[in-house]
Amino acid sequence: MHRTWTCLLAVVFCLTPAFLVAADVTTGDLLDDMIKFDRLTRMPDPAYRTYQFSSYDRRADLPEGQHWFGNSDGFGNSPIPDIVRTVKKADESGVGTYVIAEVNGPGAIVRCWTAAGARQGRGINGHIRLYLDDAEEPIFDGKAYEFLYDLYAAIARQHGVNDEGLSDGFGQRDAGYCPIGFAKSCRVEWIGDLRKVHFYHIEMRKYAEGTKVETFEPKMLDTLRGELNRIGAVLANPASRLKPAGDVTEVAATVQPGTSHELMKREDASGKITWFELKLDAKNLDRALRQTVLQITFDDHSRPQIESPLGDFFGAAPGINPYDSLPMEVCPDGTMICRFAMPFARSVRCDIDNRGNEQISVAGKAFLAPHHWDKSRDMHFYARWRVNHNMQVVSRPLPRECFDIPFLCARGEGRFVGVSVHLMNPGTTPSCSWWGEGDEKIFVDDDTNTPSFFGTGAEDYFNYSWGHWYLFEHAYFAQPRCDGPATRGFIVNNRWHILDDVPFHQRFDFFMEMNHHTAIDEFDYARITYYYGRPGITSDHMPPFREDLREPRRPDNWLPTSEYRQHNAIYYQAENLDGASELLDSDPQWSAGKRVLFKPSGDGDTLSLDFNVAETGKYRVHIVMSMTPNAGKCDVLLNGEPLPGLSTGKGAIDLFTPFHTIARWFGSPPVELRTGKNTITFVSRNKNPASQGTDLGADFLWIQP
Repeated sequence: MHRTWTCLLAVVFCLTPAFLVAADVTTGDLLDDMIKFDRLTRMPDPAYRTYQFSSYDRRADLPEGQHWFGNSDGFGNSPIPDIVRTVKKADESGVGTYVIAEVNGPGAIVRCWTAAGARQGRGINGHIRLYLDDAEEPIFDGKAYEFLYDLYAAIARQHGVNDEGLSDGFGQRDAGYCPIGFAKSCRVEWIGDLRKVHFYHIEMRKYAEGTKVETFEPKMLDTLRGELNRIGAVLANPASRLKPAGDVTEVAATVQPGTSHELMKREDASGKITWFELKLDAKNLDRALRQTVLQITFDDHSRPQIESPLGDFFGAAPGINPYDSLPMEVCPDGTMICRFAMPFARSVRCDIDNRGNEQISVAGKAFLAPHHWDKSRDMHFYARWRVNHNMQVVSRPLPRECFDIPFLCARGEGRFVGVSVHLMNPGTTPSCSWWGEGDEKIFVDDDTNTPSFFGTGAEDYFNYSWGHWYLFEHAYFAQPRCDGPATRGFIVNNRWHILDDVPFHQRFDFFMEMNHHTAIDEFDYARITYYYGRPGITSDHMPPFREDLREPRRPDNWLPTSEYRQHNAIYYQAENLDGASELLDSDPQWSAGKRVLFKPSGDGDTLSLDFNVAETGKYRVHIVMSMTPNAGKCDVLLNGEPLPGLSTGKGAIDLFTPFHTIARWFGSPPVELRTGKNTITFVSRNKNPASQGTDLGADFLWIQP
């Protein structure tokens, strides 16, 4: 009888439908992974590896080989098609069918990206089909940009499911974070024209063989709607949804120049920091944020696992640059918050090292919670900073002069979870001093010539595109500072790998290619990598030295130059034009150190500046203006007539920005300029309701035939 029941149970198990077998990884699990910090503190179970499929230049098949710094990575007409394989060759119209991402075995899509403007055809042309588990019919068949940016909502629309709220938090600027699990396989086919623009990133997890992953189905967008709404709300506004947990420890200290202070210490017990916030006070805050070094040491290690200038650690320096993301937040009042979980087996010590020449004060809170340290899986949190000052970089037509900048080279076991870069770009071409044409290259474990991540541009890695200078913040990335004009000045970019973390078992090497649009000197490139590491992990980290921590500074008396896209530009300094009078303001941020600062007395008040043109003709007119918390709105007139694109009668240009003083350029289509005197007139149109004033600041203008 016993034998009979055993046989029957075996038969029943074999005949049990796959959907009744408990999955190791469900769609709900993947959604939870989007906001869970604790899971990052241990090696993943079940195990997985993270890969990126992209439109990178396929000629780059040998590190530092002939085409290692090639740039044919999605612009079209690549010498080698930037695809996985061809399904159907191009027809007479140039459209073919190509596989651009493919995984055999259990896995999940965790991130997609394409260039901004895709909805106008700038980022990728054509359509995409998504096949899961070798199904004959695709689960998605639609426009390529919808797949790469707005996948959940697009699938819902195709399958008759309500798409309301499915974009909130999951679509973040140019990236889409819509996890799609699969049990057996995933194939992404692109139906498009290789001769046209087709930028793409598709990141996948590939789970260990035998892992049971629940395959995504469109109906889950209904059955999991509550979970989707909850996760989306956190991603859309982390600061309002995430709260500290654990027992609070208040910390405060006044630290004299050249001294170090122990801010917090806990011994003889395991635990974890769940929330860490600090606020710094100093006479010169920008300098102090760079010259105050945060050191956090877990379990009596000989070197602190966290070692970084205080401002850089929180992902927004120099200065206080407010932004809100999932693991990091900087508040307008200067409070800086880290939400990464930091476990320890027996001790933690936090020190503040004042490397500057003035007294500082620091105050904050650390929230600590119980944690059982698992010797076989638990990891410490690392944040390691480095900088290269006065870099000499050359323009991209000379690929032999490009080079890879090391971010982190680690040996051991861990999980990579983020990076932040803090730059000083002294480029002098006001509309195209782009610094990030180079690609990320991330080698994991047994990678040899081709890394697991090979990108298509630094801004693409940071989830935006086309070298844009807009300030933005999202759950997984931000650009909280970009001084301008364009991408000149101080710049901060960060990206957090929460859903798309990168586990490694022996090796992790992260490089970012330096490839600038113009040749410049004195480029400063600071960066900090965030990762978890098992005890015994090693890296190429060096402690910050005196020269590393020098005060962030801009070059003095810079002037715009006529090169690259502005090779025929004619510049006019606003302060030198007739009409500028005494309305001058000085700062190294401005060209030649000065700008015209006009304070209107009321709506409709005007400022006119005269400039001379050598020859009558059609010219594009560009004006560099300052945006500040005190700025107003304006229209711009040329020779008494509205300047196209810059005048509506109601304030075409809103110069308000809540926290910064930045420079931005505004341009017109070609207009007629006459020989001799021409006049630019700024007409005050009141202000943004949030602004504290109606100031109008003009730095310089340029014309191009």
